[in-house]
Amino acid sequence: MPDVLDLVSSALMEDAAFNNELEAWCRAHCGVFSEAEEHKLEYTELHETFCQLFEKKITAILEGGGHSGMLGNGCVSGVSCFVPPHGASTGARNLTR
Repeated sequence: MPDVLDLVSSALMEDAAFNNELEAWCRAHCGVFSEAEEHKLEYTELHETFCQLFEKKITAILEGGGHSGMLGNGCVSGVSCFVPPHGASTGARNLTR
């Protein structure tokens, strides 16, 4: 049986429909962002909605792979997101929080 992290990461990377959904989301919201030094509150709201796309997909992957028992212990809802806040480390530990 593949490692759960491997299962999720490969499913996220190989799902063309999900990647198209992410690209469409980015295109729809890219006009909000600017080169300004200070971050707008709206960025936080957009980050949360972007994370929800991943949480929904990860939940479906875990349920489809027979790992639904992981859902109740915060494995998905406890993930801040696969995209770390600006300036944060992008190490693997961010994927497993």
